[in-house]
Amino acid sequence: MKLRILHLPKWYPSRYDDQDGDFVARQIEAIARVATDEAPLQTAVVFAAVARGPLPSLIDVEVKLSGLVPTWRYYYRAHITGLAWLDKPLKLLLWLVCICKGVRAVRQYWGGDKPDIVHAHIMLRTGVVALWLKWWQRIPYLLTEHWTIFLPVNVWRLGWLRGRVAALLMRQAAAFTPVSEDLCKALARLGAINKRTIIIPNVVDTDLFHLPDEPTARRGLLNVAAFNEQAKNLSGILRTIARLRTTHPALGFTSG
Repeated sequence: MKLRILHLPKWYPSRYDDQDGDFVARQIEAIARVATDEAPLQTAVVFAAVARGPLPSLIDVEVKLSGLVPTWRYYYRAHITGLAWLDKPLKLLLWLVCICKGVRAVRQYWGGDKPDIVHAHIMLRTGVVALWLKWWQRIPYLLTEHWTIFLPVNVWRLGWLRGRVAALLMRQAAAFTPVSEDLCKALARLGAINKRTIIIPNVVDTDLFHLPDEPTARRGLLNVAAFNEQAKNLSGILRTIARLRTTHPALGFTSG
């Protein structure tokens, strides 16, 4: 009997940015590759995001059934009424409509069968939907968290209410897989504790990235980070490298 996993990512590659949430897509693909004849899997992704350009209708959908993971991508208009205070809750409602449409589409694709588990990637809204499916259809859910907003330096942006919601979602999850020890500890400080917690770092293609056959002396530093100053502190890294080169002039640095 196949285990059916429905993935609900907050960030995921889209028509507007093929790198956004790329690490989530790689993790989902790695999960799908675990399938064997003895332990078959069926996976699917439902993703929704606000459109960054004009749409032919209020909601547009892209469906990709080829490849390892069938995917439903929904896009909804950024400007609905032209009133920012009204458009904000309406966009949240449209996001929920898109997710509901996607869940129904996946079930139809699976011949009417519901998921055995929902895998929510990055709180909060994906976790809320997963919790709703747990209460409504008794489907357990797994949470994977990447978001640095939960770290002490950023947690003030989260607010008290969202912190409490995160803690509730964590306690109700069947398991929790943060991508780092720091993130796990930061969430624990908010009361977001789950007895079944396993730290699983972002996946790496070991066919492409691996240790050399023969050990060699390191001569440079490679930094791989998104162009997000607030989260990645790129300017701080560059200042540190500049100071290091005063004593180590041969130090090379590459950032991507």
